[in-house]
Amino acid sequence: MIITKQVSHAWDWRSTSSTQARNPALRDRLTLMLLGHSLIWSREASRTFRDKGGGAEAECTYVIRWPKKEEEEEEEEYRHRRRFWAVQKVSVKMLSIHAYVYFSLMGILILLSCWTSLEVQARTQRMRQLRLHNADSNKDECDGRRIFMYDLPPEFNTELLRKCRYGVTNWLNFCPHAENGGLGQVYGLLPPNGASPNSLPPEDAVYLGQPSADQGGETGYLGPGWYKTDPYMLEIVFHSRMQKYSCLTTDSSRADALYFPYYVGVDALRYLYNTSVQKDSHGEALVSWIQSNAQEEWGRFGGKDHFMVFGRTAWDFYLLGNNTHTLWGTGFFHNPQLTNMTALIMEKKPWMPHEWAIPYLTSFHPSAPELESWISRVKTSERTSLFSFAGASRSNIPQSIRNFLLDQCSKSSNCSLINCAVLKCSHNPEPIMKAFLHSTFCLQPRGDTPTRRSAFDSMIAGCIPVFFHNDSAYSQYLWHLPGEPASYSVFISEKEIREGLIVEDVLRSFPEDRIQRMRETVISNIPRLVYASTNGEFEDAFDVSVRNVLSRIAKLKRGEV
Repeated sequence: MIITKQVSHAWDWRSTSSTQARNPALRDRLTLMLLGHSLIWSREASRTFRDKGGGAEAECTYVIRWPKKEEEEEEEEYRHRRRFWAVQKVSVKMLSIHAYVYFSLMGILILLSCWTSLEVQARTQRMRQLRLHNADSNKDECDGRRIFMYDLPPEFNTELLRKCRYGVTNWLNFCPHAENGGLGQVYGLLPPNGASPNSLPPEDAVYLGQPSADQGGETGYLGPGWYKTDPYMLEIVFHSRMQKYSCLTTDSSRADALYFPYYVGVDALRYLYNTSVQKDSHGEALVSWIQSNAQEEWGRFGGKDHFMVFGRTAWDFYLLGNNTHTLWGTGFFHNPQLTNMTALIMEKKPWMPHEWAIPYLTSFHPSAPELESWISRVKTSERTSLFSFAGASRSNIPQSIRNFLLDQCSKSSNCSLINCAVLKCSHNPEPIMKAFLHSTFCLQPRGDTPTRRSAFDSMIAGCIPVFFHNDSAYSQYLWHLPGEPASYSVFISEKEIREGLIVEDVLRSFPEDRIQRMRETVISNIPRLVYASTNGEFEDAFDVSVRNVLSRIAKLKRGEV
């Protein structure tokens, strides 16, 4: 029989006086127990052992405690650790707070810096704009644009107009054409009872062909802005517009260009159609006046800063013929002094550097609203004819292809023909414009000279011009027409027409999308081809001409051309 005895021992691990401590076997067992239960991390441990001593078995429970001193030390260490970690937590919190405050302040400072920078930039921009505004306010709008217009004696301009009724030449009365500053009589007005057809109608006169309120579509009525304009009145129109030019100066020394308001084309009638006048003397009166009254102005640049407008083609101002017989022309450009100035002319000799072609006068002289209304009408006009031709034959010019074109047009059901040998076309724009408004292409062969007014009539109607000679447009109107001829026109050589080429076959080959692009280019260019009735509403042919002649003269002064 086994006697089991439970004995409780309290053993001090470090006490050497304890009986159990001096028992090696027990000590070893306790060591194993301590290591197994990690007593190092607890304050008290207990374990039951069985011990065989003196031949008897006993079950003893040993309770092992740390010494009190070490318990206090450990408790102190534990509290110290608690305090340490508490301090660390507080430090981390404080550090977090400091970091938060720091970065917040830095963000605020950055925002303030950005705001300050933006404010400085805005203030700088406002100051710059203010300076630019002040500079613009103080800037001379006429810088580089000043024109001095000579006050010529009446014999060079107004006296010629006073002789309009058979006074310049005994077969011509051009008084109606000189009305309205050279624009001519308003088209489509009924003169009042008893009034002369050549007098200007009153403002309350009615338009011919004016559609009623219930009429729709086109009626042949052209609307406001149309005149019975003669193309040879260009000098008068230009002078009238120049009198209202915003940058005229009375100080010739400040002028960027100088202008002679000489109606040289009107004056040329005396030489062209009067056999008793010496043709080569044309221009001598102007040279004499310059020598007597404008020698200083002319001498600054030898006349290169001067310009003049010519209301006829260049061929009218050169003597054609031989030493014994003059076939045509005057000797104006045979005066070497006068070829230094820039000549703005309806048709130039392409090889003459001082000549620059500007558009013919058409019959359309709109205000800005009238132009806008007309362009809208042109864009929506129904093009029922493939092509059209307005003109007459030139039997006296053997090389003319007009007879070929008249024949082709008359035989085609897709061509509208306006025979100006039957219908007077020069001062009657309605039938011509009606045909052009309804045509896709308009034939523009050479006339008495390579150019013709009809080319400009067709373009302001949105009709694509068909040229047969390079000098009909491409070498002429470099300031006013697009630089790429194929973008707005068709070219067929005269040689091909004489060899039997059918114009209609060529025109039918153009795809619709290309035709549309060409028409859009033509329409977009209309403002540059018309001479407006007033200044400044839009850039018209007058403005384009003045701008470019000023640019050319500036280059001449600098020796660049």
